[in-house]
Amino acid sequence: MRLHDPDRAAAKVRRKSCTSCFGSKIKCSGTRPVCSSCEKRGIDCRYLRVSESQAGSNTVNRTSQAQSNTQTQQADSDEHRRSDPVEETTLASLVGVRSPRLQSLGQSTALGSSTPYRGQFSYIDDAHDLGTANNADWLGEGPISDSAFAGPFIPGLWDFFPMSPPQAPQPVLPLPQHSETQEDASEDYSRDLESNTVSDFEHPWPMEWNPGSSQPWSLPLLEDPQHYKPIARTFCNNPITASGITTLKARINLYYDYGPWQQIQLENFPSGDSLNHAIDMYFVHFHAVLPMVHHPTFDPQNDLLVTLGLITIGVKYTGFSGAQNFSKALFELTRRLILSRAERERRFVRTETYLTAQLLQAVFGYLGDDERTFEIAESCRSSLVYNAKCMGLFRQGSGAPEFEQNDLSPDASWHAWIRTERYRRLAWSIYELDTSSAYLHNNRPLLSPEDINIPLPSSSQHWEAQSAHAWASLHPWASSCPPTGSLRDVIHNVVHGTETGFSKLQDEKHRFLVVLSLARTIWSLKEVHFSSIIEQPNNGFESALCTQQQELLLATIDKLYRSDGLRSRPYTRSQQQQVVYRAQLTHITHLIGAGDLMTFLYSYLRRGHESVDAEFRMRKWAERDAQRVRRVAYHSAQLLGLMRTYPSNLPSEPFVVFHAGVILSVMSILLPACPASVETLPLQIDHLHGDEQQDEKAQAWIKHGGNFSIWVHGVTSLIGEQGREQILDQTAWLLGGMNVWPIAKKFAVLIISLREGLARE
Repeated sequence: MRLHDPDRAAAKVRRKSCTSCFGSKIKCSGTRPVCSSCEKRGIDCRYLRVSESQAGSNTVNRTSQAQSNTQTQQADSDEHRRSDPVEETTLASLVGVRSPRLQSLGQSTALGSSTPYRGQFSYIDDAHDLGTANNADWLGEGPISDSAFAGPFIPGLWDFFPMSPPQAPQPVLPLPQHSETQEDASEDYSRDLESNTVSDFEHPWPMEWNPGSSQPWSLPLLEDPQHYKPIARTFCNNPITASGITTLKARINLYYDYGPWQQIQLENFPSGDSLNHAIDMYFVHFHAVLPMVHHPTFDPQNDLLVTLGLITIGVKYTGFSGAQNFSKALFELTRRLILSRAERERRFVRTETYLTAQLLQAVFGYLGDDERTFEIAESCRSSLVYNAKCMGLFRQGSGAPEFEQNDLSPDASWHAWIRTERYRRLAWSIYELDTSSAYLHNNRPLLSPEDINIPLPSSSQHWEAQSAHAWASLHPWASSCPPTGSLRDVIHNVVHGTETGFSKLQDEKHRFLVVLSLARTIWSLKEVHFSSIIEQPNNGFESALCTQQQELLLATIDKLYRSDGLRSRPYTRSQQQQVVYRAQLTHITHLIGAGDLMTFLYSYLRRGHESVDAEFRMRKWAERDAQRVRRVAYHSAQLLGLMRTYPSNLPSEPFVVFHAGVILSVMSILLPACPASVETLPLQIDHLHGDEQQDEKAQAWIKHGGNFSIWVHGVTSLIGEQGREQILDQTAWLLGGMNVWPIAKKFAVLIISLREGLARE
């Protein structure tokens, strides 16, 4: 029967619960003016107001209603945040939450208050105004509060797909209302499922539904027992018996009776001074790497999961005696809280708080001292990219809405800009984390520069402005922050433009993102070049094209490095840290672009059954291009020089030192030695830029070779087995001085084992 057939039976109107019964999860009779439950309990019975047009009709114009709801919510969102009471939640109570079985769904939990969440895109305000199932039915799953969410839910899934969205968000599969019997629950569930059925034309993309409820209250009825008919079996397997069914039910309830995690003792929870110091150290030492948290307005009481993530990283910089163990334990507890929250509230995975907390978890996991934390980080990376795409964070106009700031006060304009910029910087931070997996771990990233269709972040001066007045003073000619260009346009100007293209990149973050994207492209070219199982000759069309593009991109990166290097002008401490970070990436990019070096390097270092084939490929790689061997040795030595001169305890430093050290040690046996009868000139290749004569001599050696005695800090002669062992000693010494990230110690042990293995051979 057609949906708009006049003979179609009218949908059954479900009675709306009063606010008291709805908040207490009690079945409400729906009678007015006082329901039977409130009359028995002797409390006030109140109903949300319903318009006359909605009360007298069973059909609702969802399109016009959703549009009016959105406008109303935008108007009073800030007022609601100021007026709604929020239950106080401490970090200690947040960490000490037990399994969901031990907490009533109708009571406030440590993850938030019982005050319903009401944000920019919330549809909860109209939950009782709709006559059919709606997006607010997930409220039955548990309480949500403003303090629990860092920002509003963003149903921007349509922004991720190239098709036009419908005029109003469609309802998701609701949570069945609580019933006294299983039959009633199954009936409600089936009715809700039927009422939410929409045509394929209205929803052409199956994954564009907003996240729904993830915890059913009861198992839906599979088949009516009255109409059951015996079914013939196809195979003669052992059947499930009654005892087997009992065991299956017990196993399902096992999680609720015995949660996966036991309650933790919080007697040793740190004091406020220690936690504040850890947060302060995060902003001092780590914030410049991923500036996604707005420091001037950050309140640790609001975003508790983000606060735990900041403490987990910041405590490593405090120097406290138990910092490493405490940080690792807090990392695990925060992970459990995130998982528990995501299971209880499926909508949580599409919030700013979830993405920020998961991003901090991924950064920490990559730098842990065991395999488990690394695997957790990898799973966080894929989850981050997927949920950010579903939120539309990587598309222009998606995520947080843009605000017209002409009619707003300076303070209102500042806060509106902060909200938009937070989402933009969060998207860029996820892109940085994902791309770093290529040049730090030699893993394929999930994002490419073409996926990023958002403007570059605003300047660091705007982001770090301490007040609305300071922010507005940075652009006195306009009422809003100056717009930034897209990554694609900026890269095109830099690669195909002149020196003016470099001078326009004033912000160091923009320079880093350009170099990062070029490095990501070089990694893709390398993968395409060496993707064939049968090795192709170097004079093929694909090889020539990839080599030509790589040389163009590497020349662009070098030009950008020379135009604004470490010695070009004075820097503040924070600026110098970012410039060193970009310099690291510049040299790493040359290692990525050195053919298939990174492909066989790990097999060679493991010294297993694959090492023989890897060594053969390595020597063939060196024979094909001697200039490439010298270039790799030079950039590896430059990386060690950077880490020796400008250490900053950045997360990438242990990986950079390890790879630079082992690659330079391999190059020491591939570089040809000068004959003893030939007079040689000393050349230090780890000398940092600043001496033009030394730089010219090093570049001449890379291009043409020559009779030089190559040396680096602590190694009198690089070429030969003795130089190889000394390089490994210097690398282990640098890693041993990195006390913040535990993975540096693991790398140091690995370097020493390689050194001892060479000594025994």
